[in-house]
Amino acid sequence: MRRYLLLIVLICLAVAESPAVRIKDIAVISGMRANQLMGVGLVVGLKGTGDTGSGVTDKALTNLLVNMGITNREGLYQSKNIAVVMVTAELPAFVKPGQKIDVFVSSIGNATSLRDGNLLMTPIKGADDQVYAVAQGPIILGGRTGGSNRNETVCKVVEGAIVEQTVPMEIAGKGSIALNLNKSDFNTAMRVAEALDRAGYSGTRAIDPSTVEIPIEAEDREELVSFIARVQDFMVVPDAVAKVVINQRTGTVVIGENVRLAPVAISHGEVEIRIEGEEGAAENEELDSALLAMDQTAADGDPLAQQPQPEKVIKLVQLREGSTLSSLVKALNSVGTSPQDLIAILQALKTAGALAAEIEVI
Repeated sequence: MRRYLLLIVLICLAVAESPAVRIKDIAVISGMRANQLMGVGLVVGLKGTGDTGSGVTDKALTNLLVNMGITNREGLYQSKNIAVVMVTAELPAFVKPGQKIDVFVSSIGNATSLRDGNLLMTPIKGADDQVYAVAQGPIILGGRTGGSNRNETVCKVVEGAIVEQTVPMEIAGKGSIALNLNKSDFNTAMRVAEALDRAGYSGTRAIDPSTVEIPIEAEDREELVSFIARVQDFMVVPDAVAKVVINQRTGTVVIGENVRLAPVAISHGEVEIRIEGEEGAAENEELDSALLAMDQTAADGDPLAQQPQPEKVIKLVQLREGSTLSSLVKALNSVGTSPQDLIAILQALKTAGALAAEIEVI
């Protein structure tokens, strides 16, 4: 009974280190993609914060009024209540006509604020010059009204556009569908293919580090939605690369579980780091003893050496070969190392080849 309990604990620890995730969280069905939309429109009703002396705004408003049968536009720009804007959006996969999507509105003139303005009806088009949605509505920035650092010339209008047409998509090829991994990885692709093959989807194979092909039986083609839903719900353990992410501005360090350390010695300010193997640890102990004896002999024979010397406190951090980077960070924090010193030490470890991991500075 005790042996089974230990086995259960070890399994739980393994799962805790590398949690299983759904396939839908690490991959998408090939063919399911969003599309970018863009258009140019006008925002009106501004409180004197619109464009001034802009030829683009002048021409856009002229065209709008001419289309509405109004040709006399004398003195319209003295109010500074109009701004020409760029309207952008992302058309999600399988969205239907009549549904609403979010849009971004950005000033392209010299307007100082779009607060409390109203976006006039603006067709937004795809790369094929077809209109896929129409945006219109009030612009509400939200948040505090004060603050000189706030950007009021870019805003997001939630559900600010109505979809007019969809983009046709084909997700099932000739007898198969393909999963595209969000991050290309040979091990993860093989784990996904093997998990699906064991689950009964025989013939599933990894084509490359980012694509897994799944055969579809005739009965599954008729129930494609159900088939894809079952595939996406399968749990797999994705492979994690050894990676360290450093934010120099905030001093934040994020460490992957696979990061390991090789033997090395580093001195940084008052901190000395030793990462040693078994033989290296014994040799360093003998060397430290010899150096201590030499220092004592010199002190006994040299009168100047017997005078009080200023103390230099060295904070020693010792770890064994193969230790995790998290154990090093924990040890450095225990001796009061600052975030900037920690970042410098990690970069030095990488340069010395003692840190077998990718370092990304953001």
